[in-house]
Amino acid sequence: MRLDHEIHGSKVVLVPYKKEHVQKYHGWMESDVLRKLTASDKLTLDEEYEQQEDWVADPNKLTFIILHKEELKKDPSDEVNAMIGDVNLFFQEDESEDLGEIGKELEKLEIGIEPKCPPPVGVKEVKLSSNPEINIMIAELDRFVRKGLGTEAVCLTMRYAIERLGAKSFTAKILQENVNSIGFFEDGLQFAKVDGRGEIFQEVWYNLIVDDAAMDMIKENTSIYEMKPIETYNGEK
Repeated sequence: MRLDHEIHGSKVVLVPYKKEHVQKYHGWMESDVLRKLTASDKLTLDEEYEQQEDWVADPNKLTFIILHKEELKKDPSDEVNAMIGDVNLFFQEDESEDLGEIGKELEKLEIGIEPKCPPPVGVKEVKLSSNPEINIMIAELDRFVRKGLGTEAVCLTMRYAIERLGAKSFTAKILQENVNSIGFFEDGLQFAKVDGRGEIFQEVWYNLIVDDAAMDMIKENTSIYEMKPIETYNGEK
């Protein structure tokens, strides 16, 4: 998805995935552990550049690179040094039937949130799922784990998706062995487990319906939420 804004929170800044980020991202994905936990394939650097272009062009995929705000302040022109991970949304086909009882509630849900500004370029013509899948990777674990950065990054992304893209719920699909991520979504972000789903893929599925309690939680974790327009992205207006 071609994004026209970056999002500033109190601890992190979310920016579109750009070519300048690819080499560091590729370095992260050389880790066998990160690839396994994110179900990612091992790519060459050239393939990583191609994937970045594909992700930007895909109207059903949204990717933000997570920047550490304090690190960015040291040199605002050096986003690469401030990179700590990424957060993604996948707007696949409606999966309400796959979500069991939660899906039935979702089908009945009506959320009257008016977008505060138009959707990103190229999205108006695409009918997006109102139940995107969300995932996050904090790659710089030794420096930035358990500091609330991931929580803010996910909540900023969800708030953006609700207010600009009409999201009504979010699904997280997590490998059964990834206990840290399970605790992050279940305990930290109030996602509810979807029973009987994902086992065939050795996954655990979680869902968060955007009701009043969820919005309170999201806004509590995004006390600073500033959208700043991007004049150019990948050399295009």
